[in-house]
Amino acid sequence: MEYSTGRPGRIFFSRFEHGEDLLSGIRTLCLKEAICFGTVQVIGALLKGTMVCGPREPVLPPVQVSRPFSAGWEVIAFGVILPGVDGPRIHLHASLGQGREVMTGCLRAAPATYITIEAVITEVEGIKGSLVPESQSGQVLPHYDCRLDTDSHS
Repeated sequence: MEYSTGRPGRIFFSRFEHGEDLLSGIRTLCLKEAICFGTVQVIGALLKGTMVCGPREPVLPPVQVSRPFSAGWEVIAFGVILPGVDGPRIHLHASLGQGREVMTGCLRAAPATYITIEAVITEVEGIKGSLVPESQSGQVLPHYDCRLDTDSHS
């Protein structure tokens, strides 16, 4: 396991309006306020977008299963903000609900706000880490400055 230690910095309360792209808006706020590392909590509703809802099979590298959604879904989400090569990278996992249907996964492809979304962003200062392409998973993953051998403690 890799990790880094930080402390809470500034906290931002934001509100997204009907039709606004949630991920783009969070990224824009992070750029404007120079937020490199942080967390984001979201509550509200999404009109449409796409989610990655797991792999087809549990193999590496994974083949992602994408599910488009539309017609208004309640949303609660939590994510991390990490420094990417071209600015902040927002990794946001969400649970969506509409009637009795529920789906959970990673939000992608311009999720549009339905009526309103509120997001709380907590900046985390002092983290030492970067995003690195990882060959086994085929993903770009965070790597941090400290390492802990967790296998010897099980």
